[in-house]
Formats: sequence, C-alpha cells, structure tokens
Amino acid sequence: MKQLSRSIPMQVRFGMKVQRHENGCWLWNGSKTKRGYGEMYVDGQKHFAHRISWRIHRGPIPDGFFVCHHCDTPGCVNPEHLFLGTQSENISDAVRKGRVIPPCFQVSSQA
Repeated sequence: MKQLSRSIPMQVRFGMKVQRHENGCWLWNGSKTKRGYGEMYVDGQKHFAHRISWRIHRGPIPDGFFVCHHCDTPGCVNPEHLFLGTQSENISDAVRKGRVIPPCFQVSSQA
C-alpha cells in the first residue's frame, strides 16, 4: 500500500481526504492529532494538513510563520479560512477569540 500512495501526487492524496461542508469548512477526514488537527505524510515526514493546504493553494510558508484558522476549526483545511501569522499573532488571535486565557488572568489554585 505504501508504494501505491507514493505514486499518487500529494495534491490528489490531499483532495481524497477533504470533505466540504455547507459552513465553508473543508474538514480533514484523514489522520488527526489529539487536538483535532489533520496530519498527512509527505516524503516520509508527517505534516499538518492545514499547512499542506496552504502550500498547495497559496505557496510556501515563510520561516517562523504559523498557518492559523479564521474559523477556529482545527480540522479545517479550506485556504480561505487560513491566514499566516507569527507565534505572537497566533496567540493574540486565540486570546481575542476566547480560546485561551492569558496566564495573568488565570486563577491560581494555590493560595
């Protein structure tokens, strides 16, 4: 089976694992991480599916940049729902959307 998958172009293998939904998200139906991010092997290395989507549809990802989600759906690979950002921008986006509570606002369990 591995030989067969190597003979299928990456873009085709990628497309075989995507299901488009009415809300606009393209959900990854392949392997996923515990946090719900799609993953796919390319040239023997595991990559996040949303990063592969960016490379297929938008081009290279500059060093030090994250591929972030406007839709906040980890399994979404729709390039229209993705944007590039630094680590700081990614964290700020998560805080702004209420997905992460900054450490200075967390209640300590130690008193």
